[in-house]
Amino acid sequence: MAVPTVADRVAQTVVAGHLSERVEQIFHPDSFGYRPGKSALDAVASCRERCWQFDWVVEFDIRKFFDTVPWDKAVAAVEVHTGARWVVLYVKRWLAAGLCLPDGSTTERAEGTLQGSAVSPVLANLVLHYAFDAWMVREYPACPFERYADDAVVHCRTLAEAEWVLAALRSRMAEVGLELRPDKTRIVYGKDDNRRVRFPVTEFTFLGFTFRPRGAKDRHGVMFTAFLPAISKQALKRLSRTVRSWRLHRRTAQESSDPGRRSIRWSGDG
Repeated sequence: MAVPTVADRVAQTVVAGHLSERVEQIFHPDSFGYRPGKSALDAVASCRERCWQFDWVVEFDIRKFFDTVPWDKAVAAVEVHTGARWVVLYVKRWLAAGLCLPDGSTTERAEGTLQGSAVSPVLANLVLHYAFDAWMVREYPACPFERYADDAVVHCRTLAEAEWVLAALRSRMAEVGLELRPDKTRIVYGKDDNRRVRFPVTEFTFLGFTFRPRGAKDRHGVMFTAFLPAISKQALKRLSRTVRSWRLHRRTAQESSDPGRRSIRWSGDG
């Protein structure tokens, strides 16, 4: 996480606004991260509905995405959407800016966009729009997806289709200079009462929610097994630590009556 100077923060905010006005309209509706009117919970809700319609999921995450964004791809994407030379110049400078470490030394970088920069979210979405979203629409229009920054799932109808998509996805990421995380990339079967294929992986975690076969009850009170999300163990542990840190048992009645003094981060496992 990088902390820009006040002057850089102001300039980055101006550039981010300039770019957002021009690219927001072309972004895919199933890109949910860092966008107005969209949230992680919207992505989870969409994923939940599509898991009912599609039997298979390709879950993936990009390894150290913000640290490995290829500069040439980011700059090329910016140049497509603005003719303002000053915007392109500033983006190039911020991408190449070194980091000042606590001991006063500096470190140079050759790739990536600094997290903490006001312009990084729109740059990240712009790069992944061309690297993934537009590519999926072009190559696999029948496979819907949800993407939140570098965390995404793709819905497929058959195992063969999921295997084909995953192989193509690995090649595509390599083509644009990115790499999938092996521990977060796999094919998952959405097992339930009506889907009983034997498959070793029947759950995945997306944005702090674990999707897996769970007991449910229909409107007549009859129990059945459905493929549903619930808060993940990691997210629940993080939530518990946050609540414990409030030390509620030591607070006065007046302090406890002000819920606005505390907030909880729900945006996922990252």
